[in-house]
Amino acid sequence: MVLPPRKTASGLVESALATGFQDTGYIVVKQGDPNFAAAAPVTAQIIDFWAWFEPGFWSIKTNQKSELQLSGDVGALHGEQTIKTRVSESKQVVVSSDWQEIVEKGLAAITQRTKELVGGK
Repeated sequence: MVLPPRKTASGLVESALATGFQDTGYIVVKQGDPNFAAAAPVTAQIIDFWAWFEPGFWSIKTNQKSELQLSGDVGALHGEQTIKTRVSESKQVVVSSDWQEIVEKGLAAITQRTKELVGGK
């Protein structure tokens, strides 16, 4: 998988997680922000973050899977929790933009699972 210029898997995942927290009403701060010392810490470790394709007779399937270990005490997140996502899409032909599309769908799935986890929904 080729990431966009100046982008890393950890940066993309961090952004997806932050969006999940923000969408459930949390304010996300980074080191150096005025309220950083008062914020509840959450750590994330990327276990898996993959995109690949499976050729088939009639179509090609693009896939993305992620597994993240979150730990903290925010909302319904207490201690360590694992977020696992997997998205797939069948195409007749796979072009370079399809890689970006499947990764974006995988990141959206991370955001959704984060919202479910911390929001308790």
